[in-house]
Amino acid sequence: MSGKRLCIRFTCFLSYQSAYLKVYFPEEFYLAILNNQPGLYPPGVILNETKRCGIPILGFSFTGHPIELFRKAFKGKNRIKSGKLTSLRENERVEVAGVKIILHTPPTKSGIRVIFLTLEERV
Repeated sequence: MSGKRLCIRFTCFLSYQSAYLKVYFPEEFYLAILNNQPGLYPPGVILNETKRCGIPILGFSFTGHPIELFRKAFKGKNRIKSGKLTSLRENERVEVAGVKIILHTPPTKSGIRVIFLTLEERV
C-alpha cells in the first residue's frame, strides 16, 4: 500500500472514530478534547459547542490561575521559587507545586528512569 493511500485510510479511520465518539459518547469526547487541548480551537469555543449539544457544564471556570484552587493548602508551607532550588543542600527533600507544562522522560543508558518536569509556578 502506498504512503498516500495509507495516510488517507488513517485519516478516514480517525475521522470515523471521532464522529462515533461525538455521537455516542459526547461527554467523554468533549472532556478528552478539553483535557488534551490540541490547539485547533480555544477552550471557550469547545465549551460553547459542549453547551450547544446539551451537555451541562458543572461550574468550572477558565478564569484565574488553576493553582489558586490550592492556595489554602499552601498556607503555612515554606515556599520558594524554583530559581532558588540551587541554593538548597544536596539530597534535601522538597515539595513542589505548580501546573505541569512539560513532562519528559528520556531513555537512559543505565535504564534508570529520569523525569524532567517543567512547572508553571505562582508563589
